[in-house]
Amino acid sequence: MAGCHSLIPLKAIESDAKSKLIGDPLDQAAFQFSGWVYNKTCDCYEARNVANQTSSNDPIRLWQVKSFPFDPDKRVSTALVVLERADGTLQLLSLTKGSPDTVRDMYLRREDEDFNIAYETQRMEFETRGYRNIALGWMDLSGTNYMRELFPERLEKSAIDNARQRAELFQRSEFETARLEFGGFVQFDASIRGSSRRIIEELNSSGLRSMMLTGDGIGAAVTVANKVRLIRSRKVAILEVTNDSTLQWRFLDLKKRKSGSSGDGSIEPIPFAASSLDDVLKRERLGKLAIATTGSALDVVFANTNDQDMQQFAESLSQVSVIARATPKQKHEFITRLKRYGQTVMMCGKRIWFELMSKGIASVMFSHLFALLL
Repeated sequence: MAGCHSLIPLKAIESDAKSKLIGDPLDQAAFQFSGWVYNKTCDCYEARNVANQTSSNDPIRLWQVKSFPFDPDKRVSTALVVLERADGTLQLLSLTKGSPDTVRDMYLRREDEDFNIAYETQRMEFETRGYRNIALGWMDLSGTNYMRELFPERLEKSAIDNARQRAELFQRSEFETARLEFGGFVQFDASIRGSSRRIIEELNSSGLRSMMLTGDGIGAAVTVANKVRLIRSRKVAILEVTNDSTLQWRFLDLKKRKSGSSGDGSIEPIPFAASSLDDVLKRERLGKLAIATTGSALDVVFANTNDQDMQQFAESLSQVSVIARATPKQKHEFITRLKRYGQTVMMCGKRIWFELMSKGIASVMFSHLFALLL
C-alpha cells in the first residue's frame, strides 16, 4: 500500500458510508490490488485483516501526511506517510514512484554498475511484455530533522493532524533527491481494446500514417505499436541517448524478441552519424524497418539542428512511428516541428491528437492509453 501510494490523489466521499475512493485510474487499480482498505474513522489506510498480522514487523496502518502530485515533466510523485507496524512502532517515510528513468537517478545505488545492469535488465523485461512499468523508491525519515519539524514532541498518531499542517511548508525537491532506497517495480497490464488494430489498419489503408507519442517506456511503446500495427516491420531502429549524452541507434528484431531466441532481440548499437541516418531512413522508406525514438533523444536533435545530420533527422520526423518516454513539452515540440517542416496536422487523444500529414495524412496518438484503451 505504501509503495503504490494510490493514496496521493484519492479522497473519501464523506456521504458514502462505504468510503469509496476516487482518483487516477492507475492509483485506484493499485489500491484495489494492495488489499488494503480506507478507514474513515481514523482517516487512514489499513491492512484488510489487521488481526491476522502475526509478525511484529507487519505494516498495519498508514496515514498520509503530505503529498506532492504527479509532475508531468519529471514523471514522478511523492508522499510523506506515517506507517504503523503490528508491534505499535511508528515510522515516518518518504515514498516516491514514477518513470524508471527518473527514479533510477534518485537511488543511493545509482552508481553501482551491478545494480544498474540488473535494474535495466528487469525494466526492459517488463516493458517488452507491454506492461506500463513504474519504479518505486523510499526513505526512512524517522529520527531526522523532518520528523522533529513535523512532530516536535514525539512521533505519535494523535499529532498527525498538526503534522499535516506543518508539512504544507515542505518542498518536493527536498525529498525527490538521490537518497532513495530501491523499492521495486509495479506493472500495470494495459490491455488493448479489441477494435484498436482494425481502426489503425483502416487509417493506414485510407492513406493515413499513424504515429504514437507516449510517456511510457520504449519497450512497452514498441510492443503496443506492434500489436496494433502502428509498426509493420519486424525490425525497429531506436534513436536514444547514451550515458555520455551522445546519440546512437539501437536495433530490435521483434520476431527474435518474441521467440526469446536472442535475448530481447537487440542488435549491436551503432553511433548516430550521416551514414547510419541515411541507411535507417532508406530502409524505413522501403518498409524494411520502423523508426522509434525517445523524448530525450528528440531534445538533443532539436537543440542541435545547426548540425546537418540533426537537421536531416528533424526534417524526416514523419518517418518516425513511435516516440516514447516523452514529456508533454516534448510531445508539443514534436507536433510543432511537424508543422514547421510542412506537414498538415490534426490531433486527437485524451487532450490532443491525431496529426494529418501531406503525402498521405499522418496521425499521431498523444496518449495511446486513451486512444487505444478507452
